Amino acid sequence: MYLYLLGIGNKINKKVIDMYQLDVNFDLNSFVGKKVLQICYSASEISISWNNEEWLQFMGPFSINGKYIDVIYPVKSDFGLLDLIEKKVTDAKTNQARDSLILVFDNKYELVLIGNPFYESFILKSEQGTIIV
Repeated sequence: MYLYLLGIGNKINKKVIDMYQLDVNFDLNSFVGKKVLQICYSASEISISWNNEEWLQFMGPFSINGKYIDVIYPVKSDFGLLDLIEKKVTDAKTNQARDSLILVFDNKYELVLIGNPFYESFILKSEQGTIIV
């Protein structure tokens, strides 16, 4: 268990979370029906936002429609993610080990964020709190 302090605006969010695993109490269905409003690329991470309070950020390996992307640094391509703008999440699930997140969108795209036991791979922020995997 780790304690993370995440500054969001003027608020500090203190929450004890399980590192490298999606918490069993984190309801992934809360993402179903959310429309992607923004996708941001930086030098070493990609963020997808549904609104100002709910987003995901990934800096580790992922796949989009079965195409595996191992390293995103430096970001030199959109990897096909721009096709997710204004698309809704129709399904959200995890693998058995709870270290990967699978999101399916209404255009039938499947985004899989793949956890790595040696470093942070992605961050989920929702009304339920923040999870770092």
